[in-house]
Amino acid sequence: MDSSVKELGINTIEPIVLPAPTYLDDQGVEQKITLEIRPSEGLDYAFENCTNTIRTFFKQNLCSYSPIKVEVKDTFFEWTPFGAGFQDELGSEMWLGRIGNSTAECGGDNRVVYKHAVLDMDEEFYVECGKLKHNTVLNSLPPYDHSLPGNEVNFFVEGKLDFAHEVSMYVNEVMREGDFDTTEEIHFRNTSGEVVFSLPSPVTYEVNGANQIQCSYVISRLEADLISLKIVVPYSWLQEGNRTYPIAIDPTLVTVGNAPNMPSRPRGITFSSTGRYVAFPTLNNNQAFIYEINSLTNTIKELNRPINGYKNSEMCAVFSPDEKYFLAGGSPPLSVYRYDPLSGGFTSQVLQPHTTPFQYVIRNITFSNNGQYVAVSHYYYYRTYKFDKETGLLKNEATFGIPYMISKSEFGKDDALLLTLQEDGKIRTYRFNDGVITGEFQVMSDTKTKIVDFNLSPDGNFIAIALDAAPWINIYKFNAVLGIHGSPTIPNIPPDAKAKKIRFSKTMRYIAVAQYDITKKPRLIFYKFNPSTGELGSKLDVSSNQLPSPDVVSAEQIAIEFSSDGSYLGYAQDSNQASSIFLYRFLDPSDNIFFKDKLTDNYYSDTTGNTLMLLDFGQLIAGQTSLPKEVVIENTHSVSVRHLEVELINTNTDFVIEMSKSDNPFIAEPNLYYSGTINSMDTVPIFFRAVTTEKSTKGGMFEVRAKCRKV
Repeated sequence: MDSSVKELGINTIEPIVLPAPTYLDDQGVEQKITLEIRPSEGLDYAFENCTNTIRTFFKQNLCSYSPIKVEVKDTFFEWTPFGAGFQDELGSEMWLGRIGNSTAECGGDNRVVYKHAVLDMDEEFYVECGKLKHNTVLNSLPPYDHSLPGNEVNFFVEGKLDFAHEVSMYVNEVMREGDFDTTEEIHFRNTSGEVVFSLPSPVTYEVNGANQIQCSYVISRLEADLISLKIVVPYSWLQEGNRTYPIAIDPTLVTVGNAPNMPSRPRGITFSSTGRYVAFPTLNNNQAFIYEINSLTNTIKELNRPINGYKNSEMCAVFSPDEKYFLAGGSPPLSVYRYDPLSGGFTSQVLQPHTTPFQYVIRNITFSNNGQYVAVSHYYYYRTYKFDKETGLLKNEATFGIPYMISKSEFGKDDALLLTLQEDGKIRTYRFNDGVITGEFQVMSDTKTKIVDFNLSPDGNFIAIALDAAPWINIYKFNAVLGIHGSPTIPNIPPDAKAKKIRFSKTMRYIAVAQYDITKKPRLIFYKFNPSTGELGSKLDVSSNQLPSPDVVSAEQIAIEFSSDGSYLGYAQDSNQASSIFLYRFLDPSDNIFFKDKLTDNYYSDTTGNTLMLLDFGQLIAGQTSLPKEVVIENTHSVSVRHLEVELINTNTDFVIEMSKSDNPFIAEPNLYYSGTINSMDTVPIFFRAVTTEKSTKGGMFEVRAKCRKV
């Protein structure tokens, strides 16, 4: 143990450096992007943001001509909303209302909203890195009087896009002329063939819920540089009894020259088995993004993507256990990509001739622990496949019906059980045998509240559950015979600290929880956990400068995830900040004995012996003896140890370091020997003090070494 002081609060996490978003100003100087919307300097607009890769302008009244303008490089486009209404399969239309007088309100650093633009609908705009995000927010169900002659009624919002120059529209790299409709992403190219902006595949979703639906664009070209744009949503979906309002019709999301930064609006985090790669499925163009982590420099870089990116992969993604394949899903289809060493990315798509086309949004993809099987959930069905790791093909398709849609799933340690969290807030466990779900094994629910997340411990003996109301967190025992059983362990958490996501660390000595603190802001918090007893300990005091501390209350916590080797921790939130993804190196010592500070739980070194902090006695006057400092030696082996020996090495002549098994009395010994047994996760105390002489002129370094034997 070397000596130093490093103000970290708790030294279990270390931030990974993420790419910083930048733009070039008018003088060509690179500047840091800021997304704050400010009062406009011009007379035509009320608000603007000009510190981004795009420039965005908002007029005071939404019913003005072209109230929204976006500039990028030497081009621009303007958006004018018309209103909303209904249409049937016969082509008949009925307008609900046209855009009325609605004044711009700057509802946050990067948000402008025009409230009640049409009845109970708001038009909402967010300036994000390299793009303008537009939601039409339905605060309640739009009223329909059933006057259209057709039976299939859709709700639509309509507006027009006016471009600076003539543009061509492309869907799947095919130019579309005239009028057309599509559920796919649309690229708009100028006369030079350059993509000036794009409209991602449109989705309508519950703002505070989990349900969403694919919707469609209807395009009518009015002139060479002017188009009419409709976004069409099935009215039957909007009026379902379990629908939660408000509803956002998203996107009319306009992307112009993506900034070189992390993607926004993540829907999850997945690490590869060694922690080398990390991927984020996102609503950013409905695509996933893959990065390679450099553990030496604590930086990441994006891998090369396929030519068209990872299309329709906004909901879920997973790496194969051997890191050769990447599976992603969302809007159909399910896609499999092979790593190509020549391109340096997962760029070779593997076609799947043995899978039946998916008709609904793919919500979850889970590999079995042995890597032989893949479970895919979509709508009210599970599909299971045998995975051929040599070819990347999914074979032996089997289907199993489920009562509710899936939000999360995990296989038990021996792959005999498949645990699922379904939208009714219950954990349903299914028997799994030879790649097939054979029936329901157990249903677990909390009668007073809904379950919002769960996680099996790495050893398979415990399950951590997050609830949407007090007591917020429960820890149960788990095994393949009884499933979830016993009485829960419940931590002492403030009553308004709502838990959203929960995960065990690899050693199970910590539980990470994404929750709302007493100020109702999202936080990432750690709790101690004893894997020997199943007891949940105290909340750790983590320095705020290490963890994401958003200044907005609305940031929804999407995911927290540890890498399989426990070295990394990822946290994602769906906020409107410039960055919503945070990555950390996570120090979770195991399989050794470690020196640790008694009060802060900080370790003095990591698993490879690198110094994390020093033992500091403060400033001493020559001839003074310091007060004793307590350090504990912790056994992080999974088994007990004995014959602990502690050796002190000090070659400095300006001071003497003494150590003792107790502080009262302090009995200095050059070496300490502990004859007893130290159980896993137990600690023994050791006390140090520094002794100086009247001739002492400076401090210095010393080392303490320890060794033991496993029982």
